[in-house]
Amino acid sequence: MPDENTETSEKIAFSELVEAIENRSITQAELETYFIADVAGEKPFSPRILINPKTVDITGVEQTAKAIGTALAQDASRAVRASEGQPSIFGGSLSQDVDIVAEGDSWFDLPPLFFPPTLADIIGRTRRILNLGKWGDELDEMIVEAEYLPHVGPNGVQTLMFSGGGNDVLGGGKLHEFIDVRSSEDTDPDNAGTYIRPNFFTKLDEIMGQWARLCDQLSARAPSARIFVHGYDFVIPREDGRWLGQSLERQGFHPVWRKEMARELIRVMLRAYNARLEALQSQRPNFVHVDLLGTVGLSQWHDELHPDRAGATKLAGKFDAALTAAGVVVPTS
Repeated sequence: MPDENTETSEKIAFSELVEAIENRSITQAELETYFIADVAGEKPFSPRILINPKTVDITGVEQTAKAIGTALAQDASRAVRASEGQPSIFGGSLSQDVDIVAEGDSWFDLPPLFFPPTLADIIGRTRRILNLGKWGDELDEMIVEAEYLPHVGPNGVQTLMFSGGGNDVLGGGKLHEFIDVRSSEDTDPDNAGTYIRPNFFTKLDEIMGQWARLCDQLSARAPSARIFVHGYDFVIPREDGRWLGQSLERQGFHPVWRKEMARELIRVMLRAYNARLEALQSQRPNFVHVDLLGTVGLSQWHDELHPDRAGATKLAGKFDAALTAAGVVVPTS
């Protein structure tokens, strides 16, 4: 895979790259050639992608290319999915019939050139899913933009898959703001929950208000439609990890030296989020909570926040089983 230090003999023009994405002629190999990861510029659940200046001529449009690199990579990823026969939107119309619309963050959509497939990608191999997810999207943005809404209605799609709230629950790179400093003599994992600050639960209240608004939005348009929502799995903090590990170290919960306390803190927080989702399910008939906690193995994580292929496959199996149990059938043709 080329990187920004690998010069090619002939570059593609920036305008040609944009055109290839717009007309959906870009291939997976080209996607891997024309884009590179910007690790330093990433945010939690939001990988940042740049146009590769060694393979794309961005002379005169350097700032524009830098600003829209991630958005272009997202569009390119969708174009590649479409070329592989997955449902997509082109010219304002669906490319084929769909049974499910998926919307979400990086647990439903990741740049395929740098990451393993997501659970939504894997479910999409056997179900007709229009995946509108975009890595980096946050729950409030998804609900305001409501890209999914035109496809839902009495005569439209009746099933939505949603992934959101993770960036808020896990602090958006500032997890330490939810956690008190560990007492130096305390090494008991059972005490981990006592260090969680009240502002974490206030944040959960905000997230649940957003989910409730989504339920209202959907029921107003399609009273019989349902939303299937997960609450992530027990992510694993790593030593010096940018999204979890560093914040935990800062508060005295080193991911190696205080491994069990660090992991239990994360488990307590994610259990609390899932308990809220379960409670909402009992209050809203169009809301279905899919519990994925405890699914991914300890060695099945690509990074601090995302499962690897094996982990995503297990998650997809559990989510797909929940769809089937709720009567969402797999198409026979």
